[in-house]
Amino acid sequence: MKTLVFTASLLALATAVHAEQTTYANPVDLDYRYNFEQQNEGISYRTGADPAVVLHQGAYYLFQTLADGYWRSEDLIHWNFITPSRWPFESIVAPALVSDGKTLYIMQSHTRQTGLLKSDDPASGKLDFWVRRTPPVPTAVGEGTDDSHLGPDQVQPSPWDPGLFIDDDGKWYMYWGSSNIYPIYGIEMTPEPFVYKGKPNRFIWLQPEKHGWERFGQDHSGKLPNGTPIKPFSEGAWMTKVNGKYYLQYGAPGTEYNVYANGTYVSDKPLGPFTYADYNPVAYKPGGFVEGAGHGSTFRDKYGNYWNTGTPWIGYNWTFERRIDMLPAKF
Repeated sequence: MKTLVFTASLLALATAVHAEQTTYANPVDLDYRYNFEQQNEGISYRTGADPAVVLHQGAYYLFQTLADGYWRSEDLIHWNFITPSRWPFESIVAPALVSDGKTLYIMQSHTRQTGLLKSDDPASGKLDFWVRRTPPVPTAVGEGTDDSHLGPDQVQPSPWDPGLFIDDDGKWYMYWGSSNIYPIYGIEMTPEPFVYKGKPNRFIWLQPEKHGWERFGQDHSGKLPNGTPIKPFSEGAWMTKVNGKYYLQYGAPGTEYNVYANGTYVSDKPLGPFTYADYNPVAYKPGGFVEGAGHGSTFRDKYGNYWNTGTPWIGYNWTFERRIDMLPAKF
């Protein structure tokens, strides 16, 4: 009987501590999923990357790469995994996420026409088709096209690493790009019917010779581990509008190194022209237990505070073993 009483007391204490928790430590405390890509090779690791977080109907929803589902939270501390009613067989990579107040829209990275999902009740896990087959991005070439054969007006297979944005006037925009050759793109679109309007605009090319934080490699070495020089990668487009300014964010220069960070360009219009912010990078963590802070999302919480999420790197069991972070942000 004493043991039972003692156990009950411990449970009561644990419940009280749980209820009083008001802060967190990075990486965010999620039940990270096991990656399936290397299972046939006998490699096992849990990972999380490329977080998209949106406040929808009073709760926060977090989607990320290769999770086979998503998380829901009411306080940004305690996250519950939700198994969806339907999901792509190949899972979802680097998703875009946007809410119009009624519906939560999800767009995974893709380089060919595919189906997209949405939900009016994401808390239940019920997902419906947003569109069964997306139209091709205007001027984008097909998957497998040799980059050296692209014409000056053509776009690489798209959209990879997309970001969705709804402006105050109700117009929709998509931003995307993941390359060390091609820029971050943007285009206006309509959601239903799903239509791209006009041609892609080209916005952001990395300039490592001018912006030191954009140099690729460990500690911005500009090289691979074997010493081979390499151009940096830009990816993970995300748009945030604050006080009439459009902040087009991007991750650089490479996810598997300690200097992975987020930067931003700023404009008075959703499709630019954009100007490089002289206070870049806006999220950066080259040291510590988990390193890096690139490729994520910026969102506003219930109380008006802004947060920037990102992808810190561990690389202990596998090169692309990563986690999720969440950092306070201000404009």
